[in-house]
Amino acid sequence: MNFSVNLATTTGCNLACKYCYVHNNPINLSVEQVKKIKENLPKILRKYNCDSYSMTYFGGEPLLNFDLIKNTYQMFKEDPLCLHILIISNGLLLDQEKVDFIKKEKIGFSWSFDGLWNDINRVDVSGKGTLSRYLEKMDIIRQVSPHNCKVMISPTSVDTLVENYEFFKEKLNMYNIDYTLVRDNIWKEEDIEKFDKNIKRLSDLYVKDFSAGNNISIGFFTLALMDIFIGNKLGKRPFSCFAGNCGGGFMPDGWMYACVRFGTNKKYPIYDYMNDKWNEENFNFLISPKVSNPIEYEKCKKCSIRQYCNAGCNYSHIENNCEPLECICKLFKIIYRESFNIFDRLKNNENFINMISSSLNNVG
Repeated sequence: MNFSVNLATTTGCNLACKYCYVHNNPINLSVEQVKKIKENLPKILRKYNCDSYSMTYFGGEPLLNFDLIKNTYQMFKEDPLCLHILIISNGLLLDQEKVDFIKKEKIGFSWSFDGLWNDINRVDVSGKGTLSRYLEKMDIIRQVSPHNCKVMISPTSVDTLVENYEFFKEKLNMYNIDYTLVRDNIWKEEDIEKFDKNIKRLSDLYVKDFSAGNNISIGFFTLALMDIFIGNKLGKRPFSCFAGNCGGGFMPDGWMYACVRFGTNKKYPIYDYMNDKWNEENFNFLISPKVSNPIEYEKCKKCSIRQYCNAGCNYSHIENNCEPLECICKLFKIIYRESFNIFDRLKNNENFINMISSSLNNVG
């Protein structure tokens, strides 16, 4: 199994996204801390029964601490156990020098951008919208992320789900649009109804585009379809997300947490990587099936999509007495329903089947 190493390169950010769970309290990870993390990784892998790892520079906004990336990436690149190095970024601080370095060293780049919603949800620290600044910078961003971006969907944006899709497709020539739900307890019943109405419009347009030869991936549909196929063939994985099961967030305070969300809230620290000390109580709590495995959740046992659905964010489950949030369950049921609908309508489309097969092969 592969372990996900998420380095909180900095807890500061140049944006103030309204749905972000990382507290914008600028503290940088140091080179010395990263060296200590790297030194102790073999012990961490053994603890979690993992034989490889992927390394992600996370944040906050990691480009605010770009010197750390330049001064530490080589130690991971040279490690045969490291399968992949990735930067997850809002991209607004990219310049040609950073782009040239990222491309030269073949570091992956995951770009977070909400398109038309950037002036609503992804404002800067002064509260100003950022869409126009991104459009001015597209030539730079396209060099590291030509057709892909991660797009967060919140209650404020469901009414323009289709319009944003068309913006990405027609204005930005993007064909891998990773629509992802904000999986917090912020969805009211009227928001869910709006989502239901608009996702039907989106799935109809998606089928129409694919039938016309436009091979486009929409994140939550693709992920749901993979869950369905994998669930049918291999059974559902025994955890909801990597947090605390096969991954950790390494924070500037010297601790590894289940993920950066746990870390920014100082919840359940697992491993003091500077002093090589485990908090066994928290480790055992987080890997316990009743905490991490949706198969064991009483609510999930009664659900019609339990064979496929992985229930979402582990942090939210723990905060909700180790049960999925009701609003997120309703949203997931809508997504799976439309994903089944898409498959039924496109199951004879060769390009669609090839795309799903390729996605499954990439998962392994």
